[in-house]
Amino acid sequence: MTYYIRVLYNIIEGYLHNKQNQNINETRWFSRARLSDIDMFMHMNNASYFRVAEYARWAWTYESVLGRIMKERNVYPLVTLVSARYRRPIRLWQKYEIRSRMIDINDKAMHIQQNFYVGKSNSFAASILLKVPLLRKSDNTTINVREIYSEYFDDQSQIPTAQPGTADYEALQTFFSLESFLLGKAGSQQNDKAGQSSSNSNTKSQDSKIE
Repeated sequence: MTYYIRVLYNIIEGYLHNKQNQNINETRWFSRARLSDIDMFMHMNNASYFRVAEYARWAWTYESVLGRIMKERNVYPLVTLVSARYRRPIRLWQKYEIRSRMIDINDKAMHIQQNFYVGKSNSFAASILLKVPLLRKSDNTTINVREIYSEYFDDQSQIPTAQPGTADYEALQTFFSLESFLLGKAGSQQNDKAGQSSSNSNTKSQDSKIE
């Protein structure tokens, strides 16, 4: 129940600050580490980073043009890949900030980065990078994300694009390599299982012939 209340709260917060005719470069979201976020070492646990990052994304979604796109096009975002880097712990009751921004939009998905900062000095604590395609609610099929965004901006330069030679571009190349590795692993495991199944079938067939 707490999850739904916090999601609703952040959606409302996004609406109150919305600039839905714009592609917001970055939003800032603040909170404190609560008892429900803490592990046995009194640090925010890994799962909590992803949970609070989702709250921050809901506020960012409805503050930017994405909320309008979701409503008018009857689509929804779906996270399909996440990569996280932890640098500094966030302790109980410690205030932290999440800065969310879109770093790239291509035909298949949006790529969103969320950085965590903690303490009065805003020390870097963690970073999350996400791949988020948009799906139609009617049939759960993906749509061309960049094409949809281009219909909402007269100036196409406002659509985020990671340029070669930039840190964002390099980060995405590593991200894509990770995705290929994971998909390759999944594919090889399926092939191994298929091979084992075929081998077992051949063995059974040979046994039956011997009998």
